[in-house]
Amino acid sequence: MGIPVNRFICASNENKVLTDFINTGVYDIRRDFYLTNSPSMDILISSNLERLLYHLSNGDGNEIRMLMEQLDQEKHYQVSETIREGLREFYGGFADIDETNRTIGQMYEENHYLIDTHTAVAYKVYEDYRQKTGDRTPTVIASTASPYKFAESVASSIGLSGREDGFACVRALEEATGVKVPAGLQDLDKKEVRHSDVIDIDQMKKTVERCVE
Repeated sequence: MGIPVNRFICASNENKVLTDFINTGVYDIRRDFYLTNSPSMDILISSNLERLLYHLSNGDGNEIRMLMEQLDQEKHYQVSETIREGLREFYGGFADIDETNRTIGQMYEENHYLIDTHTAVAYKVYEDYRQKTGDRTPTVIASTASPYKFAESVASSIGLSGREDGFACVRALEEATGVKVPAGLQDLDKKEVRHSDVIDIDQMKKTVERCVE
């Protein structure tokens, strides 16, 4: 886009496969998988990484194909020194669930700004980066979601615990903070349930076929 970028900071939750990869050059999915309160970061295989590796390899499609095949077959790979050199433009860090929740609470207490769990992971990793490196370059944090999508975690993090369900947490958050609920989530608990079927994995193919008939 033409803007000068000092460094890219990649934030992960406890599923820190990208953090380890950036720091070592080894991508290894032979590890435990954790369910967290930042579910979009609950990954072991990054869907975007293949494109980045292609650029860092100077467009060597054969090298990237071999890496992806090795990941599929052996569940790990190590990149070339050319890619490792490109990865030096990146910093990788992670935050666990407790750190995520504390960051939400601190951000609201200190700045009266309400953030979701994913943004909290990013901000915690950024704070760690600043303390570790002393880098004070102006930084843009990509905030990806409304705090109301994760209302239970966010409400608990700012001291609004004990609500009976997520809908009650949404109401409590709006009352306590004055931050408006997005239109798509407004009165969601009063809307008609449109999809209620639950199927087993082995029924998926037949269900899809039935839906497109």
